[in-house]
Amino acid sequence: MTEELDIAVLGQLTRDLVGSEVSVGYSEPQRGKEADLMAPERTSIAGMVPKRLREFAAGRAAVRMAALAHGDQPFPLPMGADRAPQWPDGVIGSIAHTDKACLAIVSRGKSLASIGIDLEHERSLPPAVADAISCRADRCKGHTAQQELGDRYDSVLFSAKEAAYKCQYPLSGTLIGFDAMSIRLSPEDGTFVAQFEQSVGAFDAGMTFNGRFAFCGGHVVTTAWITSAEWLAISEHGSGIAYG
Repeated sequence: MTEELDIAVLGQLTRDLVGSEVSVGYSEPQRGKEADLMAPERTSIAGMVPKRLREFAAGRAAVRMAALAHGDQPFPLPMGADRAPQWPDGVIGSIAHTDKACLAIVSRGKSLASIGIDLEHERSLPPAVADAISCRADRCKGHTAQQELGDRYDSVLFSAKEAAYKCQYPLSGTLIGFDAMSIRLSPEDGTFVAQFEQSVGAFDAGMTFNGRFAFCGGHVVTTAWITSAEWLAISEHGSGIAYG
């Protein structure tokens, strides 16, 4: 039997993952409406099929909920030429969705340089897909996590890589493949460590940053973050922070 998803419970669980400096919003993709978009966002929807438009609008609704929870006024969030959200100056954030839920996280906190979130259905993946998303370092690190997570392992690994990618992209501006970053999952406490296997922008190979994951209603939600202190050490001095 498919586990029912309570989107409010998912939102609270995500708040527990991200901490007090980050606010959370959520919405249902099927309820996204073009009429609810702000004017600057309408420039991003040309050519979108109805399903994608609903997801886009629902994601922006989740962002506005998160902004209000953070004490901000709602703001427009158009999509850039690279299809990434164009966050206002001083704001960092991330959006994720499945066909059942949209999540957004937003922060103006000084201690964080970037954040990322992902949401996936909790499932095993076909062997060819599982092989494509994992790299040699994942396979070397993943034996214990695979045993503990069982059929959940592939979806958690994939989601952690997506959250980590979304976290690094605003700082590196670089598209990377699944082999550019490895993930070490720790199911006992729901944490993971993302490690660059290649140099990417200002990030050296070997640099690590942290994340968390949890399960809710047949979904896995993952979050990742890079602190301002970590980013300062990288951008001004190169290397200089913890390596795995």
